[in-house]
Amino acid sequence: MKSIEVLGSVLFLLAVQSSRTAVAQNANPQEQPTAPRQQTKPGLDAPKTTFYHDPFLGISVVAPPGWTIVPLPKPFPDGQIRINYLDPENQAAEVAQFARPADIEPSEIDAWLSEQVLKMGHGEGLERFTVRPESIRRYPIPGGRGQRAIADYVENGQKKIEVMTWFRTDGTRSFLRARGVDPANLDSFTKRFQPLVDNIVLPRGKRKGAYTAQVAPKFRPL
Repeated sequence: MKSIEVLGSVLFLLAVQSSRTAVAQNANPQEQPTAPRQQTKPGLDAPKTTFYHDPFLGISVVAPPGWTIVPLPKPFPDGQIRINYLDPENQAAEVAQFARPADIEPSEIDAWLSEQVLKMGHGEGLERFTVRPESIRRYPIPGGRGQRAIADYVENGQKKIEVMTWFRTDGTRSFLRARGVDPANLDSFTKRFQPLVDNIVLPRGKRKGAYTAQVAPKFRPL
């Protein structure tokens, strides 16, 4: 009889302890184990498309096979827009384009492009960020000039590459970067990345002041 009473007491204590543990866990939800969240970059929850025409700046782009366009829905306060691109092979940690209205004389575009390379030489805060001088190439684009360059840097002890492209017309400036490319994947990534670069079209003509949206953004839904 006594053994039954002891067993009952033990079961009662175990039940109390289990109840207290459950209450403590509910009172401190931050201590509960949770599944790791996938990191997201700005704007990646926006609608995805394979064709986009920006209503604020007039930039148009058609995604090459496999690529996906993810534009931010509206400009930043300073008038800058951002368009994200999803790499189908995931060989770049981030592919993003930034653009804003900015008038310039056509004769000053080459000097502007040179300044951009010098600015990037400071590294944007990335460890050992170094532009490869032999990688700098300029080429004509409709209404202006383009420029491409490659930079090496270190992230978390790993060597990485950033592929950079600048676009400049007399009324628009733009910068496209592919960051976090593994050196071993540079050639294969570049072959897929270049068609995207070639499909980006900037508007021609000076802004002559602030530019506001005239039409709704155009998408080709996935």
